[in-house]
Amino acid sequence: MTRKSRREIERELDDIEEGSSGEYPTVDLALLLSYDWEAVDKERNLKRRQDTGEVYYFPEFEFGEQVES
Repeated sequence: MTRKSRREIERELDDIEEGSSGEYPTVDLALLLSYDWEAVDKERNLKRRQDTGEVYYFPEFEFGEQVES
């Protein structure tokens, strides 16, 4: 699989609506912990998997209620 250039990714990002994952798959916990990632677009929560160059959408994770001690 060929790795997309930064310009190609930037062009694709321009086509994505703000706050939407668009055509990118959403990362799950197993993928998140299994690979090294680099930020592509922090505002849109997109990161690239370093070994393949695939871009994934990283939703904002909400953790349960915080317990006060």
